[in-house]
Amino acid sequence: MIVLHGYTQSANSVMLYTGFNQVAEENRFVVAYPEGINASWNAGIMGGSTADDTGFLTTLIDTLIKKAWIDPSRVYACGMSNGGFMSYRLACEAGERFAAIGSVAGTMTFLSAQSCMPAVSMPVVHIHGTADVIVPYDGNNAMHSVSAVLDLWKGFDSCQKGTPSFVLHDDHPDNSWVEQYDWTDCAGNSEVRLYKVVNGGHTWPGAVDVSGLGATNRDISASEVIWEFVGRFSRAVPHGMVEKPLNPVRIIENPVANGILRLSAGKSGTVRKADIIGLNGTIIGEFFLEPGTGEYSLETGNLAPGFYLFRISGAEGVQTGRFIVL
Repeated sequence: MIVLHGYTQSANSVMLYTGFNQVAEENRFVVAYPEGINASWNAGIMGGSTADDTGFLTTLIDTLIKKAWIDPSRVYACGMSNGGFMSYRLACEAGERFAAIGSVAGTMTFLSAQSCMPAVSMPVVHIHGTADVIVPYDGNNAMHSVSAVLDLWKGFDSCQKGTPSFVLHDDHPDNSWVEQYDWTDCAGNSEVRLYKVVNGGHTWPGAVDVSGLGATNRDISASEVIWEFVGRFSRAVPHGMVEKPLNPVRIIENPVANGILRLSAGKSGTVRKADIIGLNGTIIGEFFLEPGTGEYSLETGNLAPGFYLFRISGAEGVQTGRFIVL
């Protein structure tokens, strides 16, 4: 999970007030807190940073894949305010690298929305206070409203229907409450979700400390609900297929030696398909595994050094894994 700070904030401050470290420890995922140049991100805001932050953050992901052995099919981004704007920019420009994104108190500028051409469908969760005076819920002459941004992503994701909204627990005397809205039946197994924080300010709900301007809602933890949403998605599992164990699949030699990926996949009574996939989601090689055999050798001699995924699919389901070419 890449967590992006707001304008004038820092990596350390967003780490402290979001409490994402505890969520990561409880749910066993890696969380990273990068810091933008001059405490800002180049998210298309006039007068803001001009750095190549999309390039920086995708390079950071590549570094984490090598150093921390993270799963490249389950990379997520979220952010506060300017960081939320940047999360949307990542979805527009590098969506194939992310399984889902989240934004808290951040929308999209008119220019960034106009130029957005996502390569893949994208699950999106958005959290926003209706009393936000920094990034208004209803937008202004520089940025879209929350509704307009979500309409944009519902269109990108070809969402067919919305489900009835409901009010989450209103247990705290902070004069605010949270309404949840969901749009499902979207392309690529994606979804769009809104947490509308009625009377909430430009803040991170459930923050450990002060996180912005205005009322901080305590009925939800933004960090917890973001993880609950995004953690269900994987870029490696195709639409309409549920990832479930086949006969156990393992790589006999990893890193791959001599240009051959050797798999032990157990015996099967049906033909199965094996795909080799790059980290950008592109299928590089396709193989068909004949029934009745348990070990397979797939040629990888034309692959450049780096990390790759394999995916085996058949009547029994889908299983994915990863390997290294030296």
